[in-house]
Amino acid sequence: MEILARFNGRNGQITIAQERKTGARLYVEEGVKQSYVLPGGSPGFDYVRLMVRVLEGAPDIILFGCGGGALASELHKRGCRIRVVDDNPISFEIARRYFWMPSSILCEVDGMAEFLERGPGEYAAIGVDVGGPSFDYESTFNARTCALLGRRLASGGRVAINIARDWAQDATLVRIADRLLNESLDAKIFEEAPRKGRSALIVATKQATETEIATIASSLGFRAALR
Repeated sequence: MEILARFNGRNGQITIAQERKTGARLYVEEGVKQSYVLPGGSPGFDYVRLMVRVLEGAPDIILFGCGGGALASELHKRGCRIRVVDDNPISFEIARRYFWMPSSILCEVDGMAEFLERGPGEYAAIGVDVGGPSFDYESTFNARTCALLGRRLASGGRVAINIARDWAQDATLVRIADRLLNESLDAKIFEEAPRKGRSALIVATKQATETEIATIASSLGFRAALR
């Protein structure tokens, strides 16, 4: 592994590393892998590939959380119009300089709830990939934020939220899904096979969650969780 750069981010030290054999790059924040990106900008994590499949096809997509920018880059390649929102502006610079995120992707510095509160209109798809060792999913996805997500989602739209299972208990996943259900969204939880660093994806729609999503999730090693 070759260290390409180190930065002092707002949540601790950020290290950018590259695998010598594959050329894939890692975005590590305070010792935690936040992004794993293949050469050219393609996502290396299965949960990011699942988010791509859930969100693709929407004409306009808001993404909260930048990291290495693989989700934004892959959706951009597929013809989606992307806006990335993150409260840590250094992430945009890192994603463009080290992880191949196109400079044409619009980026905005803001918090998720703050952006949703004052942002105009509705969005066909919303992706959320935020977190870390000290991150509080319970307070971040409180009733107010879940209400804002429901309010900003267009009819027939989809929300995909990544939850790192190392820092969220089953009860937290269920409570967040229930808050989205309270906003007249159909919410399902898809969990990655148990292992360190595994993810869960909460997918919520303004209609019944399609069988297609469950099929795609299964093909990537995720199963629907019972609540």
